[in-house]
Amino acid sequence: MYIPIAIERRRTPPDGCPAAAMRPDRPPTGTETMDETPVFFAAGPSQGKKALFGGQQAAAGCAAWGPFFAAGPSQGKKAPFGGQQAAAGCAAWGPFFAAGPSQGKKALFGGQQAAAGCAAWGPFFAAGPSQGKKAPFGGQQAAAGCAAWGPFFETSMLDAWLAEDIGLFDLTSTLLEIGTKPARIAWVARQAMTLACTEEVARMVALRGGCATDCLPSGRCVEAGTEIVAAQGAAQALLDCWKVGQNLLEYACGVATRTRAMADAAARVNPDVCILTTRKHPPGLRRVAQKAALAGGAFPHRLGLSETVLVFPQHRALLPGGWKDLRQILARRRRHLVEKKIVIEANSYEDAREAARCGADVVQFDKVEPERLAQWCPRLRAEWPHLGLLAAGGIRADNAAAYAATGVDALVTSSLYFGPPADIGVRIERDPPCKTTTEGRSP
Repeated sequence: MYIPIAIERRRTPPDGCPAAAMRPDRPPTGTETMDETPVFFAAGPSQGKKALFGGQQAAAGCAAWGPFFAAGPSQGKKAPFGGQQAAAGCAAWGPFFAAGPSQGKKALFGGQQAAAGCAAWGPFFAAGPSQGKKAPFGGQQAAAGCAAWGPFFETSMLDAWLAEDIGLFDLTSTLLEIGTKPARIAWVARQAMTLACTEEVARMVALRGGCATDCLPSGRCVEAGTEIVAAQGAAQALLDCWKVGQNLLEYACGVATRTRAMADAAARVNPDVCILTTRKHPPGLRRVAQKAALAGGAFPHRLGLSETVLVFPQHRALLPGGWKDLRQILARRRRHLVEKKIVIEANSYEDAREAARCGADVVQFDKVEPERLAQWCPRLRAEWPHLGLLAAGGIRADNAAAYAATGVDALVTSSLYFGPPADIGVRIERDPPCKTTTEGRSP
């Protein structure tokens, strides 16, 4: 049975499309051309069925649009490309990601209820704390941090971090028979630093059944020797969080500290300049990196491809007419961008002027020396007063002040993600059992 849809089937295959993809037995309907139709949903074809539009194989559109939803192959069926078994990799790697705990089922480690921490703390500034309930550390109101930070990390993500490190069980503490002893843990700053992701450490403690007694907020600057997170509980609950918490804090606080130093250096020269951090970090680190950068006083530049329009020279290289084609396309599409800004990257003064003529709201200079920017910025603003200007590429702590003095609106940098970790020490000691209350504390 054919489903009538408004699509016109071509009599000759589009360029690059196999002749077998055409269906001569079906009359054309509608007005749109087939090669302009996106393949957003590819569940059916991955099971060997034909696509519903014009009989084309769904893989034709996939190359252009990408696999938005790829449930089929993960169910052990043959993949639509080359007939390979999608399960081949599964058997080799095993269950790395456990969905169970985040659904309220028992966690794989220790049989504890994964929801234990949720009830006391909530999924990082989510429903529980933001409704005015007490936080599990010291009875403070968690809502204070909610408005500032928002839900960066789901509980399932924290569960996964813990499960990755714990494995089946803690062999050392089991051998020493110390897991049930009452204990206290404290993560301590060994140097002056700006804090980030302390809240996640407190939440992980709660997820394991401990109770955080103190937690300094992300964004606070502390001196060496300061306890930044402290908790009590059964020794095993605290040992489970020891290294995961330390590793998270060392990376996040390192990024936050470098960010604060750069923001302060730029502000001394130009109080109006902003620090914007890119998405150029290893995959999987975006949330940690962005929270740490925010804690240090920066703001995200671009969180993903779908967030902003940013035209690079690599995009222009695909347009046969170069700047002329870009100008025509943006003029035609501008009405679709009523709530978006158009950013175009430039490597020279002439490129910047071409970008402005194309209708750019913002010009982003890539790896242009501060001395040249200081000459170009006033000239560009004289001709286009509302044009935003960014400096990107090679922005570091040692030259941030020089770039800030050029007159750009913001400095775009990736360097803050890379550098020495913050020095975080951990103290663990015997302690009386943790006293809990009926509200806002972990069980």
